[in-house]
Amino acid sequence: HTARGVGAQQEINNQILHILYNLCSLNPERALCAARLGLVPIIKRSLEEDWPMRELALPVLFNLLRSSSGDASDILWHSNILPDLLALLADQSWCVDACVCLGRWLAADSTGRVKHDVLQPDNTARLAGALCVHRDALIFPKLLAAYTSLAQCDTELATALVGRGLVQDVLRFVDGEKKPFTRVALLRLMRALYKNARVGSIDAAAAQHDAATLQRIVEHDTSAMVKNITNEIVACISAHTAQAH
Repeated sequence: HTARGVGAQQEINNQILHILYNLCSLNPERALCAARLGLVPIIKRSLEEDWPMRELALPVLFNLLRSSSGDASDILWHSNILPDLLALLADQSWCVDACVCLGRWLAADSTGRVKHDVLQPDNTARLAGALCVHRDALIFPKLLAAYTSLAQCDTELATALVGRGLVQDVLRFVDGEKKPFTRVALLRLMRALYKNARVGSIDAAAAQHDAATLQRIVEHDTSAMVKNITNEIVACISAHTAQAH
């Protein structure tokens, strides 16, 4: 391709994304209609080839992912959009939306195919690792809330994230966190992980160590909310360890 040809193609791509955005970003029904006519492969290509205006495609994709339509879920799965969605977890600008939409897609998928793919080892590792990537970002509290909802939506996913060491990462963050709001958000995530993980699936000794570590960390915290959530976490851990015995 000549430089002129490449530039012309990029301009065409940008115009396509502008049109799709204007038609579909604020109209979920129109977005679903466009998806039935082949919209998702265009969005996928814009993400994988990093088109300059790909930001215009993402609101349309997120609308489809938030849809409760089984039709939208089916189209997205057949288009293999999950790897692209998980890749967005590394992008500070889009990671919160990606995480929220993943939870919505899991909830809307009645076939279990999306959950099966999400639970693959590489994907759970990517999910667990993304939280650490954004530890110092301004969006971190919002990302914690999105992960908390994700842990609450499925027992197997919560179990897999615990198995990936996410609880230990959260404990480490709590230990160094000075902002009360963020500390509470971290504890809520830890509570959601332990509360929703499958009872009997967690190593008892590791869970008891987590409980002792948590109590040491919050020992001098005067917040009633912190103490209440900590007590709930310890109760969840006790349930896991009792089942192990």
